[in-house]
Amino acid sequence: MPVILDEESQAIWLNNTQCNKEQLLVLIKPYPYEDLEGYRVTTLVNKADFDYPLAVEPLSK
Repeated sequence: MPVILDEESQAIWLNNTQCNKEQLLVLIKPYPYEDLEGYRVTTLVNKADFDYPLAVEPLSK
């Protein structure tokens, strides 16, 4: 499951020398739905070797 973090939380998450498990668990919480944006993309993103800009371009409806 991916974790979506704000900028402040990213710094804590990535600092593995000064962070403990309890501090990380506090960061794992639902991300505000209203801050997310979703759109359809090509099914080519299902291929592990597909690494092209088309992978993140929205498909027309």
